[in-house]
Amino acid sequence: MGNCYIFNPANGVLEVTLNGVYLGPVAPAAPGDAYSPQSIVTPTTRHDDGQGTLAISDPNHLLIYYPDDPQRQYGPYTTDLCLAGRHVSVDDDVIIYAGRPPVTGAPAVVTLTSRGFLIDTRCQPSKAKPHTGGAA
Repeated sequence: MGNCYIFNPANGVLEVTLNGVYLGPVAPAAPGDAYSPQSIVTPTTRHDDGQGTLAISDPNHLLIYYPDDPQRQYGPYTTDLCLAGRHVSVDDDVIIYAGRPPVTGAPAVVTLTSRGFLIDTRCQPSKAKPHTGGAA
């Protein structure tokens, strides 16, 4: 079984919710760790099982929040990630870089495989599941 690694390349704590399940905070990239992006890990599964896993066959709803952003300039923001038809299996590792957006409210998410290939995870309008709430 593969894993999904969610990295925080920004200078600030990142709060992550995946498919309505709060996964926790990701520490900032800091001088003490040579500015390496920190990450959290969750398994990849075939379908959204309600446990905060990354689903291969279903749309995923990712909510990002920076608690050090009282003006809400960089979130909370959400993005939908679809992996179906992208040649990703449950045995593959998926890497998500989620940073502060360059434009207020715009998602800044890059998804790739452990082999280093970027994946277009944009969902078709009819495939994205509706946001059901949940806060970081």
